[in-house]
Amino acid sequence: MNVELIRTLAKQKGVSITKLEEILGFGNGTIGKWVKQSPSCDKLSAVADYLSVSIDYLYYGKEKSSSSELSDEEQKCIDLFSQLDTLDKGRILERMDCMIENYTPEMKENA
Repeated sequence: MNVELIRTLAKQKGVSITKLEEILGFGNGTIGKWVKQSPSCDKLSAVADYLSVSIDYLYYGKEKSSSSELSDEEQKCIDLFSQLDTLDKGRILERMDCMIENYTPEMKENA
């Protein structure tokens, strides 16, 4: 996560990271922690909305031009995810967050 990009965009809006966290109801230091751990989708979405940019822009530093850039597996995930209700979407996102937090390069080698 590019916290410096968030800092720059917030500054352009005339707010500090601390003020942005306060406005969005985040705990103090929440955004700074994103250097080492991935933000939740709802928090990232709130920041993107406030800063008037896409989540892609915050996450990748650029806009994704179209879904044609997605692999077949990525598109399938999106298609399946879109069929779920809100509760199940939340469960999937929580599970993915846990998987990413516990992910190590050794796991990839053993797959």
